[in-house]
Amino acid sequence: MTSLENKPTASTCDICDTSDASFTAANIIVRYGKPFDDGEFLKEAWLACAETIFADFEHKDKLIQCIENIPLSKHTIKDKIHKLAENVIEQQKNDIKSSPFVSLFLDNRRMDQTPRLAIIARYCAVNEIKEELMSFTCSKDMDMLALTKKALTEKKIDTSKIVSITTEDYPDMKKIINGVTAPSKNNVSHSILEFDCIISPTRLFLGASYSHITSVLKVVYDLVKHLLPKNFCNYRQLEYNTKILAFLDEVYTLSTDRESNSKISWLRRGEVLQRFVDCLEEIKLLLQKQNNEKYLQQLMDITWLAKLMFLTDLCQIFKDFNAKLQDADKTVIIMSDLTCAFEAKLQLLRNDIVSKKYKFFPNLQTLPNDLDSQEILNEANASENFSSIINDCSIGLSSVFSQFRELSDTLKFIMYPDMIPFGKLNLSKFAWLDIDEFEMTLIDFQCSTIWTQKFIKLRQELELIESERLSGGTNKNANNKILEVWSTIPNTFSCVKKLAFAILTIFPSTSVCESVFYDMRCLESDWNKNCMSDDEKFAYILLKNHHHQHQHFQPVAGPLQGTGLL
Repeated sequence: MTSLENKPTASTCDICDTSDASFTAANIIVRYGKPFDDGEFLKEAWLACAETIFADFEHKDKLIQCIENIPLSKHTIKDKIHKLAENVIEQQKNDIKSSPFVSLFLDNRRMDQTPRLAIIARYCAVNEIKEELMSFTCSKDMDMLALTKKALTEKKIDTSKIVSITTEDYPDMKKIINGVTAPSKNNVSHSILEFDCIISPTRLFLGASYSHITSVLKVVYDLVKHLLPKNFCNYRQLEYNTKILAFLDEVYTLSTDRESNSKISWLRRGEVLQRFVDCLEEIKLLLQKQNNEKYLQQLMDITWLAKLMFLTDLCQIFKDFNAKLQDADKTVIIMSDLTCAFEAKLQLLRNDIVSKKYKFFPNLQTLPNDLDSQEILNEANASENFSSIINDCSIGLSSVFSQFRELSDTLKFIMYPDMIPFGKLNLSKFAWLDIDEFEMTLIDFQCSTIWTQKFIKLRQELELIESERLSGGTNKNANNKILEVWSTIPNTFSCVKKLAFAILTIFPSTSVCESVFYDMRCLESDWNKNCMSDDEKFAYILLKNHHHQHQHFQPVAGPLQGTGLL
């Protein structure tokens, strides 16, 4: 390496900014979920590589000295993470202040027996739609409404800008929504849209359906207690078949998740029941060795087995649907389309059960066909029960996603403003946007060839982005592309733009929220248990999810500029 331009000069080394380098290292540590003390490990790795990398450099010793001078102690990394988090928080406040609208996602979950409330905001910042963690608070013995109001005040979120609030339909969440939207001296109450983005089994399975499901889950639950040692964490030391251990792995994963003591919550992890079905024969053999007739008879009961197979298949179907709903980088239009399609699929599933073909129920298909007369009668009754359960699911799902159905055409406005007739728009929930001149403005807009042409081109681009998203090969964000086009529309059409910007803030998935709780579970792992304060955990998760969205830090002021992050 002889070229002068490849050789750093002495002056370059003299002014190398080791503080900026430590900010970069702290950011990398957070991004990959590593402990604070991994900073020293990074330095050791850099120094080990430096001898080879800089072997032909004229100022090799000075470059290595620069690396040695980078402060990467555990205390330094903590400090840098704290300062980076402060920078992000300040940027959030500035972005929300300048954004015309904001939507919120509220989720309260138990983690390691401690309930935690996550508040995430979605808003437009220049040509980028951001989903940012606002608050992640321990909510044990605390007033949820007070915590939410406190978070909104600290982040300076003007409640008069709130377009929608997405929750998982917990009763206390409804109380929060009512409290947040209540009129005060400083703002005017307006209609706020309420959405559910995750299917809650308690909304789908009620009455008779609930009793059928819990009768299956109770046996599975009791069998788990029978199979597990008193010290739950030591289950892998047992001499069980690998399939049984795989099943217990799923149970253990669920036990660290929300409300593990609630049997109905198992429906949210369809893989648990599938693992149970996969190792059913192995469990029977184990019970035979143990001479456990009680559970063995239950597992040989064809009626109970039919319920188990049906529930397992149904859980897998809902699990796949849930995964699509939580998929990141899709538009709220796709969210609405998915819910509409799934409601239609439920009718197809019901017909499949009635016809007893079980094309969409692979586990149910595995049941033996050589049944005696009593078992045939039981199968007929089971078929009626299964059909009834699917009907209940259809009714429950219709209730959960009612807002998406009511606003189906209105949500499409962000992509089809040049085509949707005014009469198809449901503007009753958006009247507070001060869009009295909307109908007249829409006529002007739809008759303007220049501006409508932009959306024809936009839809072509979005088609490509969506194709890539479905194949898992894109990092493009369709929402940002839509926002970019709307930002070019003149303010002459302000009424039309207001509606579009408001719709763009509605959450199209819960991917960021799921990521937040996943990261917290990682922080509660063995390497970190009791090593971090709540403030440090919040800073850590805030930064990690800031990068999860492939966003870059933006400086608000001060020494963080020039780090390569900002």
